[in-house]
Formats: sequence, C-alpha cells, structure tokens
Amino acid sequence: MSAPTSAIIRFCLAPWWRTPVILYAPHGEPKNGTVVSSSDVVSPELGSTYRVPQVRLDEVVSEVPRIDFVKIDAEGAEEGVIAGMTGILKRDRPGLILEFNAARYRDPAGFLDQLQAIYSRMRYIDYSGDAVTTTASQVVSERWGEDWLLYFDLLSSPVGPETLHESSVVGCSTKGG
Repeated sequence: MSAPTSAIIRFCLAPWWRTPVILYAPHGEPKNGTVVSSSDVVSPELGSTYRVPQVRLDEVVSEVPRIDFVKIDAEGAEEGVIAGMTGILKRDRPGLILEFNAARYRDPAGFLDQLQAIYSRMRYIDYSGDAVTTTASQVVSERWGEDWLLYFDLLSSPVGPETLHESSVVGCSTKGG
C-alpha cells in the first residue's frame, strides 16, 4: 500500500483557463495577497508582484480518482475557484472549508445557496476550533465585513484512514508560506 501524495502547483484557480494574472503580495503580509489589474497600481516598496497562470481545478486534478477535502482561502475570489471545480464538487462532494466574508460578494446569499444545493450541512469553525451549525442568513447578516471559516459537508461523510490512501486533499490559498 502506498502513502498518499501531494503536489504544490503554482496557479491561480479560476472558472476558466485564461491569460496569467498579476498577484500582489504585501511584504510581511503575504497572506493578504490579491490579484491586481497591473503591477503599476502597487508600490514595489510595499510588496511584490507575481505573474501567475489561471487554471480550472477540475482540469488540474482530472486524473485524480477522488478528492476528499478542499480548503479555499482566496481573499474574495472563492466564487471563481468554486466555478472552476463544480465537477469535483458534484462528483466527490469533498469536505469543503472556505473563508467567507459577505462584504466581498456581489450576491453572498446566492453563493451560499449554490453551495448548500450541493452540501446538506453548513457549519462555521469557531475560535475554539469547534464546528458550529449555522444558517446562510446568519452568515450573511452577522459580523458584516468579517471573515467566517465555513465548513460544508454531507451529514454522513466519514473520512477515515482507509479512504485517505485512495484519495486526495486540495488546498487553495493566496497566502504565502
């Protein structure tokens, strides 16, 4: 039996294959990276820019037999990441953790509705690390402008050591590290 493998790929996940984008990472705060329209709009003294190709996660992992877990922290670009991985979500229904801030979305309730159409349960991870049941209306209306760490799964989705050897975990982040 072989151990599970991981690979780091340096792409910007998007709903479609497109020309590269410019990722800006502030010095000392790479976790707050963001896509910018041009490197001319940011000061080189305050951060660095990187040219990054855009890809669909569905295509990047098309040869992987199963995805069990995905974590997304894309500083407001979560909708595009999700749009580029709808095949994985429908096929495997992996546990999904994503950072959500209602202020970053054109239609935050609609985005949550899209995810709840796939998953039977939505919870948030509290400051103690507990998964707490929540509703879309609570997430959209409470703590406006603050980040929630949301966890979507199916009510009966056990993931044990026996399944991890034949499946994969995917993470997406603008965070440096």
